[in-house]
Amino acid sequence: VTRAGPTEDYVLTLDGTDGYLKSSKKIDIVNNPDIADNYSQLRFVNTGRLDADGTAPIVDITALESDVELVEISMDKVIYQGKKQGKIKFDAMFDDQMFTFMEINTDYDDPDLDTMITIHKDLEILGRLYTKSTAFARSITPEIAGEATIGEETLPWGDLYLYDGNGTSDESAHIYFQSETELGNPDVTISHDPTFGIRIEDDKQLQFNTRNNYIKGTDDEILTLVAPNLTMKHSTADTPVEVKVEGNINPATLTIGANNNEFTVKENPDIADEILITSTQSNKDVVFRTNMGGTENT
Repeated sequence: VTRAGPTEDYVLTLDGTDGYLKSSKKIDIVNNPDIADNYSQLRFVNTGRLDADGTAPIVDITALESDVELVEISMDKVIYQGKKQGKIKFDAMFDDQMFTFMEINTDYDDPDLDTMITIHKDLEILGRLYTKSTAFARSITPEIAGEATIGEETLPWGDLYLYDGNGTSDESAHIYFQSETELGNPDVTISHDPTFGIRIEDDKQLQFNTRNNYIKGTDDEILTLVAPNLTMKHSTADTPVEVKVEGNINPATLTIGANNNEFTVKENPDIADEILITSTQSNKDVVFRTNMGGTENT
């Protein structure tokens, strides 16, 4: 088929050698809207014959010119408010039923709204995925337990927001430390108690620097502080620390003094009904003084 005019050039050729229908210009398929059920349709039917690599491409779109930077598929229609402008849909047959596993569509005519890509099955991305914002309906999971990280050494995350439960403890955020075999029985659970704070569940420890320095709670509501040495310092240098205790202090040994070694108060390990008040300084006496009516040393 040649184009009319002073120069006859081929615009449509049916090649009997390779079986291709070649067009040097455009192919425009337009239906007659006055005829019922007369829809424009371009069909590609795969006969099932595979290539050497086991694939059978139905459509190949190739840009042959070196100055063409990309290949583009454009979908446009007359603007009709609230209707889809176009859709690319990928279907496949499974068990004699047609299954849609991906579709790219524009839901609205507003150009400011993003085009939606709907994937009905798994999506595997072998490179990096860049998104402006991502919403997850259920969960984010690694391929193998314990082998994925959130962030990297040179690309750490910023703020982390966890749900506070809106006043309900059971619905607030929890942090679980567990393996894939500890379902329902994590090793450590950190919970948020609305309006009160953070809780480490059970009798697990909150350790500082080494495992020998820790705080833990017990079922009978006793808080245990464990350390080889326990020192309290005021936030202002050289200012004494004021300690107020509402209740009883029951140490096995109470050591008092500027260097924590000047005298001790403890039970006599050899005689059950004796309390030992012992000075460890050879040049200091143990003196008991009273206060009568607000007058010191009386």
